[in-house]
Amino acid sequence: MGEFLSYSILSGLLMLAMYLAYRLFLARDNQHGFNRAVLLSIYLVSFLASPLIFSLDTLLNVSTNPQTFTLEGIEVVETEAAVLSKPIWGTVLIWLFLAGMAAVTIKSVITWIRLTNVIRKGEKIRHAGYTLVVTDDERFAPFSWMRYVVISRSDYDNNSSAIATHELKHVACRHWIDLLIAQIICIINWLNPVAWLMRDELMLVHEYQADMA
Repeated sequence: MGEFLSYSILSGLLMLAMYLAYRLFLARDNQHGFNRAVLLSIYLVSFLASPLIFSLDTLLNVSTNPQTFTLEGIEVVETEAAVLSKPIWGTVLIWLFLAGMAAVTIKSVITWIRLTNVIRKGEKIRHAGYTLVVTDDERFAPFSWMRYVVISRSDYDNNSSAIATHELKHVACRHWIDLLIAQIICIINWLNPVAWLMRDELMLVHEYQADMA
């Protein structure tokens, strides 16, 4: 589990460096589709580069600490690994990290259950390529998830065409996949503020894309 914590920290640092570069050079550009691709690439690179770095570090350690075994008068060079007891603070840190992951996971699952209940209980109007869900719960702002577009009853009576056009852009671009990936990253890297900033940035790019519709 210590290796997983190290992996999470390293990937978070890589994500931080690339996100700062994004904010510096690309965040103000109006190429929203390109910016979306860059943000998703930051996720990909930060989490795929970490195993490569760990593998390279292992290879370097092996090459600088060789263990050779020879027989019949040939010198034996052997590196003995010292067995060290684990410090208690390391165990506490790991358990705190797991507790945070569990808390964010539970909160995410509760949110997804709420969304599922709204979709399940709403009036469904099927259209080509998507399903419009009209809910009587006025607390919810219009949103889309997978191939469902959810709006309140009052919005449906007054502004359904404009809202549907906006939300259908989210559906067509499959923005829900991005948000699912972003939330998983937030669960793994819940300690890293950049994970949450990246999710918010991705949602903002989504809204720009939908507004262009």
